[in-house]
Amino acid sequence: REARAKERVFRVRADTEREIRAALALAEAHGVALVIVGGREAGACAGEIARAGAAVVWRAAFAPRARDMRDVSPDRARLEMFDCTPAALAAQNVPVAIVSAGFEGDDLLGAAAFAAAHGFPREKALAAVTSEAARILGVAGRLGSIEKGKDADFVLLSAMPFGEGASVCATY
Repeated sequence: REARAKERVFRVRADTEREIRAALALAEAHGVALVIVGGREAGACAGEIARAGAAVVWRAAFAPRARDMRDVSPDRARLEMFDCTPAALAAQNVPVAIVSAGFEGDDLLGAAAFAAAHGFPREKALAAVTSEAARILGVAGRLGSIEKGKDADFVLLSAMPFGEGASVCATY
């Protein structure tokens, strides 16, 4: 029964430490796998997330290229914690997928580049928008990598992924 329960995945929107810890407790109580969606403050409890074997779908809550980095408001420290969330999760070997602010891919490359610029390893950033994202979302059997029999979109970029000025030229 427990092995069967672990096959079920509980996906929950949780951004604050309090919400994340509540989701971790709920998943543990019911013996189900957990995917945290949002994860704004997940870096602060990355060790707990790792011990639970959970994954995080980190949502870039802004348009990375439009952010005013000169902001000196009191919330800046919270923003900096958010900026480093993927890196903190990677340091604990927590699986991470990245989605853009609108969940529609409008700036997915920018969100992944932003995470990489804030300490998230580049190879993990690329996987977080391809193969790892597909695995976390349960669709790796048909998406996420280029293999015979899988659906695929090819993206032509103007520069190396996450490089200066990289933008999408075309998709196929």
